Amino acid sequence: MAFRFPSKSSQQVWAQETITRALCLNRIKVTVGLCVKDCQKTIGNSVDSIIEQDFPHECLETIVVDGESKDQTVSLIKDRLSKTNIRLRVFSDRGEGLGMARSIAVNQASGEYIVWVDGDVTLPKGHIREQVKFMEQNPRVGMARARWSLYTGTRLVPLLESTRSLNFKIRDLKTKATSQLLGTAGSTCRTKALRQVGNFDTHITGAGEDIDIAVRIKAAGWIISVNQEVNHRFRETWKDLWNEYFWWGYGAHLVNHKHVGSISVWGRFPPVAFALGTFRLSGSYRATHSRAVLLLPLHRIFTGTAWLVGLVSSHADGYGHPDGSLLKSGQNLRR
Repeated sequence: MAFRFPSKSSQQVWAQETITRALCLNRIKVTVGLCVKDCQKTIGNSVDSIIEQDFPHECLETIVVDGESKDQTVSLIKDRLSKTNIRLRVFSDRGEGLGMARSIAVNQASGEYIVWVDGDVTLPKGHIREQVKFMEQNPRVGMARARWSLYTGTRLVPLLESTRSLNFKIRDLKTKATSQLLGTAGSTCRTKALRQVGNFDTHITGAGEDIDIAVRIKAAGWIISVNQEVNHRFRETWKDLWNEYFWWGYGAHLVNHKHVGSISVWGRFPPVAFALGTFRLSGSYRATHSRAVLLLPLHRIFTGTAWLVGLVSSHADGYGHPDGSLLKSGQNLRR
């Protein structure tokens, strides 16, 4: 039977922690999966947001899987977490990519839930506590993706990109179920669901490992949900944004070969992208109160084109073709 938290009106700060400790039953309840590579400029904020969680630290563990970083990413993580009582274990994916990295984290996880934190994501203080509460109350949810918070700065590219968080469609108010396939950044997965579907595909060396696992979790009968927000560091230049969408398109080619029709291509073509961007102008303006969102149609064309170029490049390289070829080019695209 799922644990029932008291209503917000009756909760007190001291009571919340007492309840959460009882829920842990003196064991690791949550594994934080931190798959990183060369992100020393942003990883400090990500780790600090883990340390600042109001979920009992003795019920947490952090599993770091490093992609052979050449900077100080891992040493920065170790230095910060060594000053806490959060259990830390560090592994290497031996340069085999994100599929392998996430697979290692799942295999090593002691927690009932895995909260995925990328090197450019920071969690609100109550994120893990609220996610555990949500998952306990909705035992059919296998994966709960957090929305990205809207960008509040003055730079154009991250402002336009952050409006993507407004596009998630919720089908059920209780479970926050969505029909859309979701990435892992900031998401919480039920460890049992990940293991039931065979873990992440270790053959996926670049992007797409998250969409692939979402397809399989959904096919196994689990619900995929969208709920609370996390802070995401959006790309700040058009060049970086192009590279990100190219990378996603490159990985999407493999996923579409593996799960035919799972990813729609049509929305990326310029005429359709322009129409979708125009359709979302009103909601984006109400949320941001910025006239800069008038550029959303052009933003959609730009990102859609980058995605399509990545898809075509992946096809030309044979990445994910039925013959099983997974070329090094896919691995080299890893961020």
